[in-house]
Amino acid sequence: MPGGQREESEDKRVVNLTRSAYGGQHRYAAITWSGDTSANWETLRSQIADGLNFCLTGSPYWTLDIGAYFVRNDPALRFWNGDYEQGSEDFGYRELYVRWFQLGAFLPMFRAHGTDTPREIRQFGSPGGSL
Repeated sequence: MPGGQREESEDKRVVNLTRSAYGGQHRYAAITWSGDTSANWETLRSQIADGLNFCLTGSPYWTLDIGAYFVRNDPALRFWNGDYEQGSEDFGYRELYVRWFQLGAFLPMFRAHGTDTPREIRQFGSPGGSL
């Protein structure tokens, strides 16, 4: 007996995006993402190992927030500990964003997502120009 979305229509495929994972969840078309990360090189470096280790469990659908979720630092908010106060205006963040973007190209779900700074490509330079 079908359940959930399949009761509505068997013609549509369901995909769930979740930050929680368990053994066998790939059976239910769930894509896990690494959670709300901070913009710094150490976090990007650890995302590579995190993704590889997650996929070694047999669940191939793992992704991350390209460019990190938190870019700036706000001591009042524990998780806001990025390194780039100027957000997309900071050339250091632009370099980090490009490297994160390159990593994201190899993931099953490509998603530039976060808060506290714009992430649209047009925010990172003029058309045909440099950063």
